Amino acid sequence: MEKYHVLDLIGEGSFGRVYKGRRKHSGEVVALKFIPKVGRSEKELKGLKREIQIMRDLRHPNIVRMLDSCETEREVVVVTEYAEGELFKILEDDGHFPEELVRDISAQLVSALYYLHSHRILHRDMKPQNILLSKDGTVKLCDFGFARELSLDTLMVRSIKGTPLYMSPELILERPYDHRSDLWALGCIVYELLVGTPPFYAHSIFQLVSIITQQAVRWPRGVSPELTNFLQGLLTKDPAVRLSWPELLRHPFIKDQVVVVEENANNSPFTSPLTEEQQQLRNQLCENAGQSSVHSRILSKARQRVAKRKEKPVRKQPENGQQAPAPRISGTKFSPPTPREHRISEDYDREFSLEKSVRGSIQKVRLENEDSDDEWAVMLEATDPSVAQISTPFLLLQDSSFRQRVKSRLQDCCPLVSLEAASRLRPALRVTCNLLTSGCDPALLSDLCTELQLPQFLLKVINQSLHTDLKQHPWAVSFLTDLFALLNSYYHFKRHPESSSSLQACEGLFLGVLDFLLSGPQEGDTTLQELGLQCLVSLCESADCSPVPECEKVYNMLQSEHKGLLDKIIARSQPPIAKRSAGVTEPDYSAGERLAGFYTEALASLCDIPPSGEHRRLKENVSLYVSEKLLSDMGCLFDSFVTSLQHSHCTLSRLKVLYCCCHVSLDLCKRLVSNSCALQCIISLLEGEVSAWDASMIHTAGQALFLMSLLVLRLQSLPPQMSRMTLLLLRLLTCDLPSVVVSSTALTCAIQDCGVPIALSQDNLICAIRSALADTPQEICPPLGSGTFDWVFHFLQQQLNQEEALSLAVSEEGAFLWHRLSVLLQVSHQRPRLEGDTPRENECSKPDWNLLSVRGIVSFLELSLLTSVRDPDRFLSLLAHPDSIAMAAVNRLLTPSFLAHVSEACNSCGWDESDTISEIVILVCQLLCIPFSVETPTEALREILQSLREHQTVTLLLKTCCHLPQSLAELPVSLVCRLVLMEPDFLAEFSQAVTSSDDLAIWLGNALHSGQDSLTCDLLSVFSHLIRVSSSHLPLLQRIVGDWEELLSWLLQASESGLRAAACTLAGNLARLGETLPQSFVKRLLDCLSDRDARVRRSAAFAMGNTAFHGAKGNIYNPWVSTAASKFLTLLRDPQSKTRAHAASALGNLGSVLGEGGQTSPLMLKVPQLLLQSACTDQEQTVRLASVIALRSLSETPNVRQHLKSLNAGEKLSSSLSSESEHRSPRSGTVPWAHHCEKLLHLLRAPEFS
Repeated sequence: MEKYHVLDLIGEGSFGRVYKGRRKHSGEVVALKFIPKVGRSEKELKGLKREIQIMRDLRHPNIVRMLDSCETEREVVVVTEYAEGELFKILEDDGHFPEELVRDISAQLVSALYYLHSHRILHRDMKPQNILLSKDGTVKLCDFGFARELSLDTLMVRSIKGTPLYMSPELILERPYDHRSDLWALGCIVYELLVGTPPFYAHSIFQLVSIITQQAVRWPRGVSPELTNFLQGLLTKDPAVRLSWPELLRHPFIKDQVVVVEENANNSPFTSPLTEEQQQLRNQLCENAGQSSVHSRILSKARQRVAKRKEKPVRKQPENGQQAPAPRISGTKFSPPTPREHRISEDYDREFSLEKSVRGSIQKVRLENEDSDDEWAVMLEATDPSVAQISTPFLLLQDSSFRQRVKSRLQDCCPLVSLEAASRLRPALRVTCNLLTSGCDPALLSDLCTELQLPQFLLKVINQSLHTDLKQHPWAVSFLTDLFALLNSYYHFKRHPESSSSLQACEGLFLGVLDFLLSGPQEGDTTLQELGLQCLVSLCESADCSPVPECEKVYNMLQSEHKGLLDKIIARSQPPIAKRSAGVTEPDYSAGERLAGFYTEALASLCDIPPSGEHRRLKENVSLYVSEKLLSDMGCLFDSFVTSLQHSHCTLSRLKVLYCCCHVSLDLCKRLVSNSCALQCIISLLEGEVSAWDASMIHTAGQALFLMSLLVLRLQSLPPQMSRMTLLLLRLLTCDLPSVVVSSTALTCAIQDCGVPIALSQDNLICAIRSALADTPQEICPPLGSGTFDWVFHFLQQQLNQEEALSLAVSEEGAFLWHRLSVLLQVSHQRPRLEGDTPRENECSKPDWNLLSVRGIVSFLELSLLTSVRDPDRFLSLLAHPDSIAMAAVNRLLTPSFLAHVSEACNSCGWDESDTISEIVILVCQLLCIPFSVETPTEALREILQSLREHQTVTLLLKTCCHLPQSLAELPVSLVCRLVLMEPDFLAEFSQAVTSSDDLAIWLGNALHSGQDSLTCDLLSVFSHLIRVSSSHLPLLQRIVGDWEELLSWLLQASESGLRAAACTLAGNLARLGETLPQSFVKRLLDCLSDRDARVRRSAAFAMGNTAFHGAKGNIYNPWVSTAASKFLTLLRDPQSKTRAHAASALGNLGSVLGEGGQTSPLMLKVPQLLLQSACTDQEQTVRLASVIALRSLSETPNVRQHLKSLNAGEKLSSSLSSESEHRSPRSGTVPWAHHCEKLLHLLRAPEFS
């Protein structure tokens, strides 16, 4: 190691640590992997040496190259080339990859695998975590810990290696496999790169067996046929027909990009065609492995073990010996694994940490097919979840003969009358319990439960045993223990999201059995009472995630016919009174405490706040009843209950009960605060060294913090006893436990809302926020229906309001904060759709409101708006980034499906739906307006506009408006107007959105008459732009507006000048398309020519000019022409140049119709005179140009031409033209005014013909 400098730690795990390093006296950067030898078995060390030996000889551009290795007494050090960029983490950030990048990565992986297989090396652990991706796109395959180099005559292997998510069907079923398992894993990786999730994932390893072997792959849609065929070839379940060498190298998807590294390698049976002898040998291996049906393999193993046991006597356990019940997995929630978590991979290390008892090839032992206890003993051992092979439960469940054996044993033992019957039943109960605990295949397990009539059978036998003299037998407790263990496993399995909805809970029967059981004596052996209470906990957890009617049934029963049971649980959750002086020994007192702990845990589960709002309301009645009971009798029961908070074995459960009851009872909050001893006890839980806390203590601390937060929030004041929490919180906020930091932010926010500041330094604040948002916290329902992370964002807001200087530091964390929001909202780049997906526009998953509630989203948006206004440049860089996650998130918040989720959440929590949706939409619009409110760099603005087009933001904003009160629709409509006027793409999107939605067209029509002046003006601007761009939009606008005359007449009489101006502009564009305006409306336009508002005069001149043009085109004289001409002449002196230009153009448009009013009228003579004056003297070129064009139009009439000559128009125009030429740059080209001026001079110089 003296040859290298050790630099930064870049990773660590169970294998050891990896550091970035540099070779001394050179700039070569390397990776140093330090692997401790302490605690490793000889087998592990041998495997490590094998990995080093394999890597030492590998030379390929897509395989991480080993440079050096050394070994000391304590560790092994491996030096490899340094490659940054883990594919797994890149995929985690980006969601999924485009097809071209997938093609490039696939080709490089194929190249690396071909090299390995040609050298007879199986990798056996292909997964994204073992692939590196450098900045230049080079793929590096690494981690050869499971790799195996085979001899020339070895065709297949059997040892199970790899990560379950990427295991091939033959490997997961423990059959012989070869290089084609690596190719299956390659297919899984390619699929995950493209879609963002592995092709198969499940809740447990055991369930994964069923899915991989039976479930069909849902192929991505919208990708090239070559890619689809590539995936289908690699993910073929039968290895015999799976895409393999050499065909894989020539596959159209990658053939042009695969680089084959030629080396002098011996012929490999993996990449070269097999000889006839090799083929026969491989077929024989597969045939031997599959001779017996997979459904009978477990029974075959059992018979083989029985035969071995008969050869060697086995010492039997006493019949009355108790076996510990199957562990209850309390608090564990079934939830689909997120693609990036790969929790199955973590479980896998546990599942295969022990050496399996049966590894060799198992041949069917031909014994008599009798239902022997020895066989059941072997099956019990084989299905033990701690050591079972992953395929064992699945194969047993598929075996119809096994199910029949279990059913027969249950039927034979009912009614139960003897020890013999109990002994015969117990193995079947235990094996079934193990299978339910595995959760391997929810459908098969549900069928098994239905076939065995669970839980009716169990409750019937338990009830029979408790009501007869059977319970007096010494073996009864052991037998009932097994029954309760299976019942507990059943209720736990019933929570599984994929378990059958037809499974029964038999709530009434169970509660009756439990009530009877708890009515027995509380002294002596309380094992059965403890087991019954555990089953109640599992039943409550199952009910909390069951359909509402089923949940309602459980808790209604507890408050009606089984209220006595609830009273027992409340009363017995009190700590026992020590009576040592009366002769009660210390063990008896401890047993009483233990039993009280079980009652308290059951009470906590009855009150516990479930995730769903509807379920929560059902359980509030239970919590309210418990609160009333605790406060009854002058609160004596309550004082006794909180006194035992210091007993660690039930502290957490008691905190849960208090927390749930304080939600529904303000009196209980006041009582708890008034009990200074209890409050001090809760605070004392948070003292001490945080780093020494175990998992249970961390959970307890989080519950205590949330409880104190709730007290402060509900009482709206800070209890004096909690004043010392301010210093304690400064320590907790900066600890390295994310869940504690999150809970601390809730209490900090509550205290600061009471006016007590708690300020963190900039570094500590950023550290606290990153820690709080780094991971999903433990499942404690936060106070008052909020989300866990609501308080983190509210806490940030409070800190920024206290100290504005922190804004820049928080703004620098913008990318991290938006990324966390996108994770919480389940926003990612849109993955390719899969076969079977229902096409739904802008569909989004329902967020987990327990992590971030609707109010939390509002807090985040307010925080983002605050930092964006103070530091707009950084926010613009987030929006302008290609594939901006911030842009994706804000657009997700506008989708109809997300707003529907918000609506549902508001109804569930009792929040005002309209106000909440409006608040979210307005905040999003304010964020989107920032690029148009500041000086945004051109390139950044281009990227932002491109993102807005890709997300169809205009459509989303329009649809969102339908959810808003019209009084709040001004901002989104204003943003739509801004975008539509900026680019044709947005205009086309607007047109398409309105055309395809009758509801939207109706809303727009109503919005015009809403009385909101700004809203109406923006819509009129959009409508004017639509018909200005194309006359094809006119039918769409007529569908929205209806009667043009009525609308425009109403608008022209509006008191708001902006409305009158917008109406005139719209009328002008209508007239431009040849639409005939009613005479009554034209008269109102004439009045607008004299309006005091310059905008109205300008727009009215534009409208009347277009009206006059079409009137002249039809050679129709209208009585308003003279009046209009007079007003236009006045407007030629208007202060606004655009108004003067419109007036000049309008006078030109009047053309021939002016003559019909009287060719020698003073007005007719005055028009050319004033136009000539404007053409020669106006300071604005646009006005001079419009005047010259108008004169050209009028000069087509002989008498006007003569009048212009009499005014010396030729000389005046020539003089102006000469003056213009002197001031014009030689390179400026022909000015339009000069061009038209020369044309007019030519016309004036032409001879007149009579």
